[in-house]
Parts: sequence; structure tokens; C-alpha cells
Amino acid sequence: MDITRNKLLLIYENCMRSRYLDEFLQHLFYEKKDTVRVPFSGIGSELGPSMVTAFLNREDYLIPHYRGYAEVLGKGMPIELVVAEMLRRKSGPAM
Repeated sequence: MDITRNKLLLIYENCMRSRYLDEFLQHLFYEKKDTVRVPFSGIGSELGPSMVTAFLNREDYLIPHYRGYAEVLGKGMPIELVVAEMLRRKSGPAM
């Protein structure tokens, strides 16, 4: 399989976005600055899900696990929706 430079950059970007999100949610939880749900850290496991989602089509289904930040971001969910869900806002995707 030939992986293009753009595809590699997409994978790297998703790894960085999911790591940033994870660190942000950890900070909120441990500083008790908001009512964030207990975050299950996925730090260190961003690459696998980022690679998988980079090769999925828009219509493909994906069922993320409980640390699925990289999966949902890789499928195109805006980071704001993930944060809204973790902060128990009505604007979260599962609320």
C-alpha cells in the first residue's frame, strides 16, 4: 500500500489533536475547574486509531472504545462536540 505524504500528515494531525484533547480533559478533571466526566486517558495509543480512520470512507461505520478520542476526531467529529459531551452539555452528541 502506497501511503501519500498528505495521508501521513492527516494521521499525524489527528494524533496531535487527540493528544491535545486528552491532555486538556485531564487538566480540567484534575484541576476540578468544570464538571468533566472521569476521563479515560488514551495517551500513547493515538496512532492506531488515527491510522485506521485515515483509511475509512465517510460512509464506513466505526465503534470507538472508551478512550476513543482519536477515532471520533478521525471520523470528522468536531473537537467542540467531544468537549461538550465530556462536560455534560446538551450540545454534546450523546446528550
